[in-house]
Amino acid sequence: MRVALFTSITLSSALALGAAWLWLRQPPALELRAGVPGLDDPDGRKATDARRRTGQSFAFGELRWSATNAPPARPSGAWPQFRGPLLNGQSPQEIPLADAFPPDGPPRRWALKLTPGYAGASVLNGRLYIMDHEEGRGDLLRCLDLYSGREIWHTGYRIRIVSNHGITRTMPAVTADYIVTMSPMGQVMCVDTPTGEARWGISLPARYGTRDLSGSWYAGQCPIIDNGRAIIAPAGTNVLMIAVDCESGAVIWEAPNPDGWRMSHASITPMTVDGVRMYIYPAVGGVAAVGAEGGHAGRILWKTDRWTASVLMPSPVVLSGDRVFLTSGYDGGSALLQVRREPDGSFAIDEKYNFSGKRLSRDCFSTYQQTPIYFRGHLFGIQSNNARRHRMEFACVDPAVDGGTFIWASGKDTDFTSPAKREAWGPYVLADDKFYVMGDTGRLVMFEATTDASRKLGEWQLLDGHEAWGPMTIVDGLLIVRDYENLVCFEIGKTED
Repeated sequence: MRVALFTSITLSSALALGAAWLWLRQPPALELRAGVPGLDDPDGRKATDARRRTGQSFAFGELRWSATNAPPARPSGAWPQFRGPLLNGQSPQEIPLADAFPPDGPPRRWALKLTPGYAGASVLNGRLYIMDHEEGRGDLLRCLDLYSGREIWHTGYRIRIVSNHGITRTMPAVTADYIVTMSPMGQVMCVDTPTGEARWGISLPARYGTRDLSGSWYAGQCPIIDNGRAIIAPAGTNVLMIAVDCESGAVIWEAPNPDGWRMSHASITPMTVDGVRMYIYPAVGGVAAVGAEGGHAGRILWKTDRWTASVLMPSPVVLSGDRVFLTSGYDGGSALLQVRREPDGSFAIDEKYNFSGKRLSRDCFSTYQQTPIYFRGHLFGIQSNNARRHRMEFACVDPAVDGGTFIWASGKDTDFTSPAKREAWGPYVLADDKFYVMGDTGRLVMFEATTDASRKLGEWQLLDGHEAWGPMTIVDGLLIVRDYENLVCFEIGKTED
């Protein structure tokens, strides 16, 4: 009947009815704001439509539990965010660590079962913080005692998430006052560090039109806290990056996204050039630098679409005061950019090299999932599985020219992959002049941190699970590692003979 009715209406009548229906469906008029290029409607019409269509709101902090007689926080070393205190994958703690372990590995201190995923642990003042998800309840930020693994409290909100190659991905950013988390579906939550009480939350898909993350293996971006502000890249309809005051939850600034770039799995990396602090973010579509403070805050200082990848996971690596290294799997290859200040005060970039795309990506040093470590003028990381040279080997590279010059590689006798999947996606960290490199199956390989030759100190099977991809944490002589379902703490400090 409906088909017959509609075919009997004239074209002009159909258009008129359609226009009237669309007019009636419009949301109430929004408050007008002064126009700013790229920010005339920061939330974006698509974001407004997404709010209307989903109708989902989040009661941040509604899932709350605290233990009785919990151990107090105490001074300790810190690994308060993704890639450590200095966002470089290195521990600055001067604690001697063992040069070797018994055949069965270092002593295991404690272990905890988690929902499937790859979320790593942040540590501050003797407490460990990790994002988890509980089926039938929702996302949870768990606070544990670092030394016993005992849960002290958890805080979260209700949301239903179906596993897509696991669920959790990200690490919290922690200060003495605030903890900021990113959920698999793009919900940002801030809680008080001392109490675990929720302060505020933002749903990036609802507010900014961030794409549906369920189809792209969920969010992998880890937030950072800089000068009391949470720095997040929604990569939404109109907004690329935001700064949020941790105390109040007020959005301080919003950087525009005129090219419609989408959220990647990479995280924001700060960089300072000619005294100007900026945040580098590689989105799906291109790379941009956003001013961090003063008159530059929230402004796009430079950007390029000449380097990107369809799936982008490693974060940018600042090599020196003015150079940034970019890399990714999925034919992203790598690129080296030099940032320069122009006489008029603006910024520009020079490509030192760009090995992106199928034709070039196999001929350079590139990492598939983890972010390389920059140490003593060299880059260290596991070479991508589609490379022509040293594929899936841990390598030391001079990044200056030609896609990186290999200095040494671990060799084919050191296997970081699983038997079923010839992919080496495990993490690595640097501490006490030693590299700790994790294979996909939970096998730890330790190398001396040198820039002249590969010196393997040993290897040990630490985990029995699979896909040990979660970022590692080293603090107070403890190594915290993560596979698909297990978080495990080992004692790696040097003991007196």
